[in-house]
Amino acid sequence: MTGVGLISSWSEVDNFQKSNNVTQLFDEDPEMFDGSSLFPHFCSLWKNSQTALSEIPIQYGNACHKIARRLPSMFTKMSHRKGLPNVRNITEMINLEGNTWNLISSIYLDRFESESRTGTVEGNDLSNFNHSEREIIRLLYERDNELREAQILIDWLEQIVRQQIEEVAEKYECLFNQTTAWENTAHLLSYLSQAELTKHRLVKELHPDAVTLTGNELDQKDQIDNDRFINYLFLCLRGGDLHRAQLLCTQRGEFWRAISLEGWRPFHYSGFVESESTQFQTLKDTDENFTHSKPLQMKFSIEGNPTRILYKSVCWWNSENIKLRSFERAIHATLSGNLNVLSQILPTSWTDQTWAHCRALVEARVDSSLRSLLNTGPRADTLAVTGKTSKYWPLDGGLSLPESAWTPGDWTLSDVFTRVDARLGWSATGCLEKCNNLRMRSVLCSAMDDFLMDDTSYLYTNDDIGGSGAGGNDMESPSVYAIIYCIFYAVQQTIMLKNYDSFLLTLANLMPKLVCYGLGDGIVPDVTPLQPPNLNRVGNIDQVVCHTLRFLTHFVLFLKSADSDIPDEPYSEIIKAYLCFLIVNKETDLVAYYVSVLPTESVQIQWYSWFLTEINHPTEREHCLSLAVDYGFNLSKLTRSIVRLSKQRIDLSSINQYSSNTMDHNSILSKQNNYIKPSFNEMEYFTKLLHTTTTNNNSNNKHEIGKLTDIDKQRIIAMDWLFYNPDQRGEALCLANSLLRVFIAMHSFKAAQQVLSKLPVGTLEHAKIICEKLGSPDWLVNTIREHECLTLYLESRDAFADWYQQVHTNRPVQPSSLTNNNNFMHTTYGPRGLAQRLAIEESKKEYLARLERWRHDTRLDTETAAEKLLALLTYPHPGWLVDIEQRQQQQQQLNMDPNDRLTLTTEIHHDKLIDRKFEDDKGGEIHENNCETLTMNKNDLFDELDENPASRQLQMNVLRETCITETVFLIVRLYQTAGLHQKCIELSNLIVDNEYGLFKLFSGPQLQNLLHHISESIQYLIDNEQDPLGYIIH
Repeated sequence: MTGVGLISSWSEVDNFQKSNNVTQLFDEDPEMFDGSSLFPHFCSLWKNSQTALSEIPIQYGNACHKIARRLPSMFTKMSHRKGLPNVRNITEMINLEGNTWNLISSIYLDRFESESRTGTVEGNDLSNFNHSEREIIRLLYERDNELREAQILIDWLEQIVRQQIEEVAEKYECLFNQTTAWENTAHLLSYLSQAELTKHRLVKELHPDAVTLTGNELDQKDQIDNDRFINYLFLCLRGGDLHRAQLLCTQRGEFWRAISLEGWRPFHYSGFVESESTQFQTLKDTDENFTHSKPLQMKFSIEGNPTRILYKSVCWWNSENIKLRSFERAIHATLSGNLNVLSQILPTSWTDQTWAHCRALVEARVDSSLRSLLNTGPRADTLAVTGKTSKYWPLDGGLSLPESAWTPGDWTLSDVFTRVDARLGWSATGCLEKCNNLRMRSVLCSAMDDFLMDDTSYLYTNDDIGGSGAGGNDMESPSVYAIIYCIFYAVQQTIMLKNYDSFLLTLANLMPKLVCYGLGDGIVPDVTPLQPPNLNRVGNIDQVVCHTLRFLTHFVLFLKSADSDIPDEPYSEIIKAYLCFLIVNKETDLVAYYVSVLPTESVQIQWYSWFLTEINHPTEREHCLSLAVDYGFNLSKLTRSIVRLSKQRIDLSSINQYSSNTMDHNSILSKQNNYIKPSFNEMEYFTKLLHTTTTNNNSNNKHEIGKLTDIDKQRIIAMDWLFYNPDQRGEALCLANSLLRVFIAMHSFKAAQQVLSKLPVGTLEHAKIICEKLGSPDWLVNTIREHECLTLYLESRDAFADWYQQVHTNRPVQPSSLTNNNNFMHTTYGPRGLAQRLAIEESKKEYLARLERWRHDTRLDTETAAEKLLALLTYPHPGWLVDIEQRQQQQQQLNMDPNDRLTLTTEIHHDKLIDRKFEDDKGGEIHENNCETLTMNKNDLFDELDENPASRQLQMNVLRETCITETVFLIVRLYQTAGLHQKCIELSNLIVDNEYGLFKLFSGPQLQNLLHHISESIQYLIDNEQDPLGYIIH
């Protein structure tokens, strides 16, 4: 490729990048840039793969490579633009993932097949092959699983390089298609004298060994071209593409070099495999028309190199020859398995060094096995075609291999990776454990990149891991790339070694950092176990990290299916990290499925309920719950958890709005295991919440408390989750009661009415039916009773409000013409006319009629309001807002000092809000003969709905005390306004009645105030010629 071509292509890219076409294309088709279609596609492939587990890695790999090919190739050469995905990085990661899936596929296909054929290979006897190297090696591969997997790893590493060569072959191979080799040197030989050739140390004749034998050199240009050609040949061997290397040699006219690449093949003579008598008997058995008169023609074939042992010895010592060029030595080292030379010439790349060490292991183990089985070895004195040592042949004269050639044969794959890490100076797993400093060049370098003109040094300018992005969410940070590459390298290594437990534990500890890198700092705490993300702190989402999380999720899903011994804890942490990304992106269908594969039901409920609390649209809620049913969630547990979490969030928001101090988003989750004493602001908030009736004396405060806030609306909307399952009507009532108590305490009656209107029609009746079917469980009986009490209170308040409006607002206004009786017949201008007097009389009649109707309506409203208010005071035993089984406990609490009772109420309510744990749910559904939900212990159900039973009782007591006393004063006001003073006297008898015990709810000042009002009524009766009891005095 010429420099002109480079400049031209890059100028086109720059011109295109300066335009707005990139942004326009991204807006039209985002999947074209970020490969986001892989997320649902992988989910679909996995859900449909349960019957063919061995095929799923192949499908994953094909999907990755397909998407990578679709990503715009022009955009991969552009510098990253802010606001757009980094297509180049995404393409690299997806290709890396696809290659990793290919390795997983190859390894596990071999392991599945190995398990199926266990025991069949052992029956084969090596003696049957009569010293055929090819057949012995084939049988050796069948018997030695580690050797076979090492060869699979080698083939996989070579395939990656082979694909890279195919991408650039058209660009580079045209440079090596020369009709005349070393034409510059040949030109110099044609016109320079011998003295000038000697002076410039140029070779004086052209043949393959001219440089080696004479020690002279080629022309500088020819030497550069020759070195580049040898380098490309080595890359072909590195990619396992022997045919391409031989073709290039023949095109260049170096037939000797093409033939030299064939010497590694193991020798095979078909005559060694079966004897003549065996073949004769086989032919007779298969041919019924066989006769002895039919001539028998035996054809034997010879394959491979019968002098392969000598060939490997020569290659070994050629690789040790320092007079040869480096990549020529590398070619010989590759063919002979000389690890020492090969590892020094290759760059310190994980892939290249792993390939070199695995080749050394395979070569040494295969040759050592042949050496023992054939009683021969790679020595020059064992060149017999029959494979037997000939004592008449001379020794090799120094060509025998050193003992170091056989050492790798005793290695295990674990030894291979240990030595690779030592050679590199870093370990992929170690970098994940410690996140220590690592240069990107150390991770990305390779023999292929060193050969290419546009190598990776252009792409990665900031080479230090400790740069500005090391601790942030900048995905251009090399530290993040180093971590991601190390993840893939560690996965590849773990697949080979099968040490899943330790590796998955390392990954689990890394997940919080990786989530923060991909979604923004602070979205989750840097601790495990992972908690759902804080959606208020999401930064720029990086698709590279998200694709990595998707890969890791499906990797552990595959491992879990292939190996059931995978531990649950790291498996769960990896899936939760991927869920953080899906929740942020609101991928509803994907979130539901991946939550369903979490190992425990409690974790599933925790994460899915956290996600559903952010769903507000009714249609989306129904869809999410239908997905929950499809994936086997317990709907009752799920909805209760959603409600509990919603209440915790809403209450926490209330505290933060009231207090000047803000709380961290994970305060609810991080305080699960440790009780934290409530702060002064929180206690002050709850004190205000439960005692608004004593602090709302001014009109501004009344207006503020009565307003329906956004938090109130959120509290009401959270109830919807319990309406989807008709068998949870009792729980819906329980939640409604909890909200009603809060709103009544805050005097937010609009919100309370919204709660009642939110309940489906017939909720109370349906709950009563369920209660009868289940034998009247205490919790449900008391829930129904409490709901009736609170509803009655709201109805009584509405009735009093209607009466008050009727008395003070709806009273007819007397016409101005009737305000002064003296002006009825005259005006200031003279006597009124007949028409005016008739009009006034008609107006008076209408006014009197309206007044009579008003008085009638007022009497009705007075009776209705009085009836409703008295119904609270005379509520059936054990009284209004008192549980049937809690009468005795209530008496004990009423005897407490009011300040102590308030403090206890505040602390319990704080406990409920802050110190709530995501516990295992114990409920069920009434469907399918499962009645656990409605027959469970009252405290258990209240806990699952975030309803502290003790706090509930204390709140009910406070409300009973406040509302009963308030109702008494409302009745007194109603009676006195309506002139029913005798009723006030009767009311006093009701208050002091021991059957109801209402007097116990009054404080000293309240009793004094009540007696004052009653004394006013008595005085009124006395003033109107009645006795203090209201009877007329004759």
